[in-house]
Amino acid sequence: MRNNWKSYDPSWIVDAAVLVKDQYPWLESSLRECTKCYRSNNKYIIYFVDNSNPNEPGSEWQIETHIVLDKSLYGEIVLDILTSQRVGAVEFLGKLWNAK
Repeated sequence: MRNNWKSYDPSWIVDAAVLVKDQYPWLESSLRECTKCYRSNNKYIIYFVDNSNPNEPGSEWQIETHIVLDKSLYGEIVLDILTSQRVGAVEFLGKLWNAK
């Protein structure tokens, strides 16, 4: 289990999800639960769920799909959606594409 969890305010992601509310009516409430996070050494991803042993039996990280949000405070982002419509992480594509 990761031990460097920090408090997190997901309101900017909730705001970005408004544009896909009709397609993903559950997303807003799932994002509001993302109130703790950790960053790995990768500065392009913030995790909301422990990603140890991904997709292995007993792991919290069971990926189901991804949702792309085009318009957010930080540009285009990808949400990693786990089983039970839980948001596992946010990936900042704009930062990744602009990395030198």
